[in-house]
Amino acid sequence: HISCGSIALCGGAWLKKLGNMMYGKNAIPVAMCPHQYVIFEKTNGVGSHLPVVRDLEHKYYVKPEVGGFMVGIFEAEILEHLPDEVRARNSNTIPMPREAEHEVYEESFEKGGRWLEAAMAHVPILGNVGIKQWLHGPDTHSTDHAPLIGRLPGADNAYIATGFNSQGIQCGPAAGVALAESILDGLPHSLSADFSAAEP
Repeated sequence: HISCGSIALCGGAWLKKLGNMMYGKNAIPVAMCPHQYVIFEKTNGVGSHLPVVRDLEHKYYVKPEVGGFMVGIFEAEILEHLPDEVRARNSNTIPMPREAEHEVYEESFEKGGRWLEAAMAHVPILGNVGIKQWLHGPDTHSTDHAPLIGRLPGADNAYIATGFNSQGIQCGPAAGVALAESILDGLPHSLSADFSAAEP
């Protein structure tokens, strides 16, 4: 039993279980999706002074990573690459284990496909350096790729912040403001965005 004025639930994909505990059904539309990215070897001139670049048309982003570049792929055909155990967790068939955030799945070269080819065409230096590491790990996604921040419908004092799709750190300050203002004032009035939490 928890007694408090308000509670903020910020547990990523684990919020599905908490939602089940509160509502008796899956009330929080987030899922864990494997995210394929590639880390390239160090390259002269690459450092933290460079920006993160995201190409929405070609489904990739490029960012500096410890002296080299990292390219991440947000492919459109995500369901084709879901491991069976991840699919089962997302459907609440089996529970989400504590250590799931540290999982690494088998690399999917097909998943990178034309998206990675587009990144290498747009950033030619990638073709001149080696690949240091392929990583295929978990991300928490909402159904529309927008974060879910605010009061859970049907609850007077339960709030959530989840579904940041690997952008939690860069969205953290604004998410904190939105969540705090939602709790204290009823809405995130300092931000122009319209955040919608889950419908139970």
